[in-house]
Amino acid sequence: MSAEGHDPLPLASHPYRFLGSYRFALALLVLTSHASEFLGPAIAGLSLGNVGVFLFFMISGAVICEALDIFYRDSPRRFLINRALKIFPAYWSAVALYYVLLVTLDAPGVETALWPILVNFSLLLSYLPAGNNLLIIEIAWAVVVECQFYLIAAVLYFIARRTKTPGIVLFAGGVAALGGYLFVHATGGYTRFYGGFRFAPYFVLGSALYYAFVRHDAKAALLAVAAAILALHSYLIYALQTPAGGLPLEASAYEPSKLLSTALFVVGVVVFLWLFPRQFPQSAERFDKRLGDFTYAIYLIHPLVIVVALYLGIAALAGGGGAYLFTLFVSFILAVAIARGVERPVMRLRNRFRGQRLYD
Repeated sequence: MSAEGHDPLPLASHPYRFLGSYRFALALLVLTSHASEFLGPAIAGLSLGNVGVFLFFMISGAVICEALDIFYRDSPRRFLINRALKIFPAYWSAVALYYVLLVTLDAPGVETALWPILVNFSLLLSYLPAGNNLLIIEIAWAVVVECQFYLIAAVLYFIARRTKTPGIVLFAGGVAALGGYLFVHATGGYTRFYGGFRFAPYFVLGSALYYAFVRHDAKAALLAVAAAILALHSYLIYALQTPAGGLPLEASAYEPSKLLSTALFVVGVVVFLWLFPRQFPQSAERFDKRLGDFTYAIYLIHPLVIVVALYLGIAALAGGGGAYLFTLFVSFILAVAIARGVERPVMRLRNRFRGQRLYD
């Protein structure tokens, strides 16, 4: 998407993206959605988890392109290694905690045979038919989708940087990804090996917005418009649980809660558009960064805390609001422990692969 012949942006011109608090808020939306049984059907009907996850995908599109455009321009391999160092240490610690607590609580459905354990700790084996539905952290499906697009982006950049027109190659890749989304939707191939393209509009939207904002690329701006339209279409399809081929025509299919959920998604996109290019006081950056540091761990660990809350009967003891606050508080405490005890030490190694120390 970026114009051909552009040199990499100098590190000195690479601003801090004030998205830590935004990502933290998205993680809380996912937590609130999963804990909605403590809060009532009105909250459950908003599908806040969809809002949070799909906006996460959009952010990832922008982050992936910025990383490959600046820090890993000459080595997509280092990009993939750094992403693995971000994804797996926290994930492994969360999986281990899940197994320990769920086996201790004798929770139903916990598979302790060798293959399920291998699938869980490898994460990516869950992509295979034999590994499907074996993840002990069920919401880690979104992490698998992220990994797919990390790999696609790295391969695309590897090819683009070896051509005379890298911008055209990247633009074509974005168009092809949107085409993949349309194909998946038209055929209903959501569970096929290419089914991850049902989420392509979110990643393409974030990627195109990065090039539109940072590189001022007109082609990227046009691609962002197309991706935004398809992202809205994708969100409605997902929210309404629409079969392949199109949106339902019956007015009764459009429940107010689903439309409100879609409106919240649109608001989230607008907030991202406002945040991404803006600079904030340096004094606020550290706080924003720290909130962002806790986001991934909160996402991974909160379903386990909900199980524990149900096991302990917290709702009966403290009411639905008390059970929700218990989930929120304990999830945050465990997330801080994982961020400080696991992710922070790995950050030094990630900085080495990146070749630059970022905000920490």
